[in-house]
Amino acid sequence: MLQEYEQKKHEAKKYTCPICDEQYTAKDLYILDQCECKVCWNCVFASITAKLEEGITDIHYPCEHDHVFSYSELTICLTSNPTIKERFEKLLLQNGLGKIKGLEHCPRPDCEGYIIVEQGSYCACPICNYEFCTKCKEKWHDAFSCEDYKKWKKDNDQSERKFQEYINRNTKSCPNCHTNIEKNGGCNHMTCSKCHHEFCWVCFRPWRLHGTDYYHCKFADR
Repeated sequence: MLQEYEQKKHEAKKYTCPICDEQYTAKDLYILDQCECKVCWNCVFASITAKLEEGITDIHYPCEHDHVFSYSELTICLTSNPTIKERFEKLLLQNGLGKIKGLEHCPRPDCEGYIIVEQGSYCACPICNYEFCTKCKEKWHDAFSCEDYKKWKKDNDQSERKFQEYINRNTKSCPNCHTNIEKNGGCNHMTCSKCHHEFCWVCFRPWRLHGTDYYHCKFADR
């Protein structure tokens, strides 16, 4: 009887959550591992989900002991919300893979693809086929440097449509590897910066067929 009385007394006792300053009974509180601070479930869940939204999995709880959640604690706290728990598991995987040298995560937020990065800055995701630059993580910008592309986006309200129009108007594709090349003056002799193929800007034939006439294409009038 005494044990039952003590149990009921414990269950009826009110505790104050140190975060929201509201009072709760024991069944509505979560006891943190190690420090044993008592915090309401609402504050625990809100704190964890806020950090996960920021992409953080190493989560500290703002109690007086600066508690760090263990993996088992996080899975317990997220059991009631499968969607958030799944996001937590994906973030753990991404953060782990992100530490492997030579492996890039697709910059598209809705894609889970990983790519082995080879030489150069061009990369294409095998999952969603998104082409991007491994240096700045922006959409692949061909013959433009990262700095020039970022400046162009800023000056043109980040308009993809205008950028594509500019590409079509001012560049041509290398006939060998299809990388876009910009010509800003000079002769017709072009050398692709990616595959080093030499060709004519006017007719796209190999440059070895043109001799020494750098400013006039002998095939243009045929």
